[in-house]
Amino acid sequence: MNTSNNLKNIKADHVALRVANFEETLNWYNVSSGFGEINGLSADYPSYCLSKLALNGATIMLSQALRSENIAVNAMCPGWVKTDMGGDSAPRTPLQGADTAIWLATEASRNETGKYWRDRKVISY
Repeated sequence: MNTSNNLKNIKADHVALRVANFEETLNWYNVSSGFGEINGLSADYPSYCLSKLALNGATIMLSQALRSENIAVNAMCPGWVKTDMGGDSAPRTPLQGADTAIWLATEASRNETGKYWRDRKVISY
């Protein structure tokens, strides 16, 4: 779901974006997780980890495929956030978790593509 739904959305949105013919570079981001990082894989959560790892790979490939169309594609990790999924022990508020996503969508350099972000900084996949 993490990967296939994002790919379907990007494919559908890509058609609309091509028709709109934006002159400005657009910034698309995928919400990943530390569990999708090479060093974050856990046998305790295999399906979730592999789906986020695949999403990270798709982010890299899409960034290469869409660069010529002025669409930047990045992945971001919100960290461990107090949500229904993250639970009450999580150290971050939803606003803190959303900060990098909002920044990527509104302020980040459109020349940055194919990268993985946390706290507005590039990190390793």
